[in-house]
Amino acid sequence: MPTSGTQIHPLHSIASHVHPIQSVHTKIHEVVSTQSAIRAIDAKDAADDTDLLAQIGYKQELKRSFHTYQIFGIAYSIMEIGQVSHQ
Repeated sequence: MPTSGTQIHPLHSIASHVHPIQSVHTKIHEVVSTQSAIRAIDAKDAADDTDLLAQIGYKQELKRSFHTYQIFGIAYSIMEIGQVSHQ
């Protein structure tokens, strides 16, 4: 008990009763208790890439279809790079 002339800070009195090892164990328990369960995902069971991404919690955002003129532009760019590098 503090005497009438001294005061103990409330946090100091709490901290003096908690051992560092106990607080580490408490923190580890908090982290482990909030973990989600590990799910087994087999890529062979997925119908396609979109289904596989959905199984692991992602949404497909990459557009995988191109128009003819886009493919032509890519091919033309590659041919030009080849021509420039051989000169």
